[in-house]
Amino acid sequence: HATVANVASAVSLNNADAVDVSNGGGVASPVASVTFGAAPPFVVGDVVKVVSDDQWPGSGVSGQLWGEAGRVVAVSGNTIYLSKRFVSSVPGSLSNIRVGRLQSYRMSVHGLAFDTLAAGDAANWTSQLVKLRGLVGARLKDLRVIKAWAMGIEAQSCVELSAEGVEGADLSNDPSNSRFGYLVHDKSGYGNSWRGI
Repeated sequence: HATVANVASAVSLNNADAVDVSNGGGVASPVASVTFGAAPPFVVGDVVKVVSDDQWPGSGVSGQLWGEAGRVVAVSGNTIYLSKRFVSSVPGSLSNIRVGRLQSYRMSVHGLAFDTLAAGDAANWTSQLVKLRGLVGARLKDLRVIKAWAMGIEAQSCVELSAEGVEGADLSNDPSNSRFGYLVHDKSGYGNSWRGI
């Protein structure tokens, strides 16, 4: 049983426990592939997220578990092939691999500015101002980060997100205190476009 959350709701799928993950070869080489113990419940065109219970490679933050999203480009027997290679190095032995289908709930944000409180900065808060998770086809335009404790925008497992005219200033960058001053941190997604940053 697999459950993967996205922007609107959790998506539960039965028979979605994978037995192997590969980062090359197959039908549309070089792509990532996921093999199941039985016929997978996915079809070409589905956007999926592959997750496991393993720590993200190289992450020094506890609880940062491995997972990446992509679009299914082929299905052959018990194996699905994704539109991308996995960005991270896949651990040699992933545990409890699951795959969930992300639904396409369109979201568009235009012309917003984000700021922080001085009290948060003084208290060494490290949270991102804007967190985007599991979005498919989201559209962002003319966003402005006025000040941030760390990252301005973090996009995780987003697919085919399009952003234009994102700007920012005064983002705290203090890695020794887990404050990383990226304007945009785009991780484990696929096909995202950031223009005019």
